[in-house]
Amino acid sequence: MRRNILSMGVGFLLCGCLSAPVAFAGPPGGLFGGGSSGFGGFGGFGGHHHGEGGSDIAAGVLNIVGSAINAASQSGHGGHHPGHGHHPGHGHNPWPQHNHGHHHHTVPVYPSTSSPIYVESRPQPQPAPLPDVKPKKNEAPIVAVKPKPNTVFASARFLSLTSADLKRADEKLTEEQEENLDDVEDLLKDELPPDENDLLDKMKAAGIKDTNKQLEILELTKNGEAGKAQVAWIQAGGSPEDARKLGKQIELQNNLNELRERNVDGRLTKRDVKRFADDVRDVMGQGNDRDEVLDRLAGVSDTIEIQELIRDARPNAGNSGLGGGMVTVVQNPNLMPGQVVNLGNGTLMVGTDQGELEIGQAMLAEALGMKVAQTEPTPESDAKIPTSGVVLRNDETSPGVVSYVINKKFDYEMQPGHLQALGSGTWTVTFDRGGSFGEGKYTLNKGTYEFQPSENGWNLFAKKFEVVIDNAGNPGEFHYVVNNVAKTVAPNSTQTHTSDYPIEVRFDRGDGAGAKRKVLSDGRYEIAVSPNDNLWDLYSADAAQIVSTSDMQTISLFGN
Repeated sequence: MRRNILSMGVGFLLCGCLSAPVAFAGPPGGLFGGGSSGFGGFGGFGGHHHGEGGSDIAAGVLNIVGSAINAASQSGHGGHHPGHGHHPGHGHNPWPQHNHGHHHHTVPVYPSTSSPIYVESRPQPQPAPLPDVKPKKNEAPIVAVKPKPNTVFASARFLSLTSADLKRADEKLTEEQEENLDDVEDLLKDELPPDENDLLDKMKAAGIKDTNKQLEILELTKNGEAGKAQVAWIQAGGSPEDARKLGKQIELQNNLNELRERNVDGRLTKRDVKRFADDVRDVMGQGNDRDEVLDRLAGVSDTIEIQELIRDARPNAGNSGLGGGMVTVVQNPNLMPGQVVNLGNGTLMVGTDQGELEIGQAMLAEALGMKVAQTEPTPESDAKIPTSGVVLRNDETSPGVVSYVINKKFDYEMQPGHLQALGSGTWTVTFDRGGSFGEGKYTLNKGTYEFQPSENGWNLFAKKFEVVIDNAGNPGEFHYVVNNVAKTVAPNSTQTHTSDYPIEVRFDRGDGAGAKRKVLSDGRYEIAVSPNDNLWDLYSADAAQIVSTSDMQTISLFGN
């Protein structure tokens, strides 16, 4: 029974080896490329050897396997080589045995008496080489360049006032009002009560000789008691007409003194000044003197309006409270040109460095020294414009329709204001010049060409487009994209762009709502603010400005 099992094992090994004549290369100690321990052999588990009996069995099995491989390599078939015999150790079982309760595994090794035989490895045939295939040239994709955002009313443009700044400005305006009222009093000198010496002279001239009456009238005049002074004058023997004049002078002085008091207390109003102006008209006849007084009072009234705006201002307003339409503008000669103060209540104070303190209404953009358009902007366009090849054009100012033939095969008519893009390549354009001028013929391959009348009839001229982007009069730089190239025009500057094809301009209007697109032919286009929405746009007409601005940062609202 033991011999039969051994024969079956050897047969299995021989069949397994002879059925696959392949080369197995590996380091010494592993028949199938495995190591002397761990995973090896036919994929079974390798292990450590225990006992001498197992060694005899392993040696016998390996001698048989080695002889079988030699025979298979020489004959190419599964038969025995002549003279081949069994190894003396063949009687041992090559399979794992259980011995004394231990599980043993064989470890394949090369027989020490023979060298391994390798099957010759032959290279696989290779297919015939194919020629290199180069990829076709692709047209580069055009990625639209996004224009940088533009700013119309940036917070950085505005000077901010703290609470202390506003308080100091109010105090300065109060002092200025006091000086204005001093000037008014000087202009009204002949309409106000005379000083004591002059009043004594007037009483003596009027026949008032009583010293006590003179002192009484002086005291009543000083205290502003117009009615009592008037009665005392008549009782002392003075004329009623002189008494009424003195009474009006005292009343006018009282009203002027009240203006002063209300100014100091911060209660002076435009209505107070208006009433006083009416009093002046009552005591003064028409003429330059009265007009000068009334003009000075008008200045006092304007300053009151500014005082009210200052007292209603918000500290550190930035650009809040402005909206986008009309604003109240205070032109302050004590501020340098370019200084802009937002009071946070819909009012801007701008520097003029000259003239008088004035107040009025204006567009916000005008108040900031920007151009505000007077006409409609250049219309937007979604038309696809050619950027290569040949383009034929009949200008909108052309006197008529032009007929022509392309490549001697295709005839066309072009109306004024139209164009035709022929694309890349070489094109022959033939047309009748009109009258007796014969035929015109041109071969073109690039650029824009325009039909124009000449002294020899119709002709075809190369067309160059030139566009000027004008940022003159604006205090900030302007970003835009021209023919998909990002550009910036500096403050108070221009940029000129030329092309063989119509020029595309895209820009942000200042609201971040997306780029606006214009297709421009020739000419100068001004950057200005639209009066409709206070955003940037391009205009082919002149624009206007009120106040120029700059980046000065010092604050001195009403002088030092």
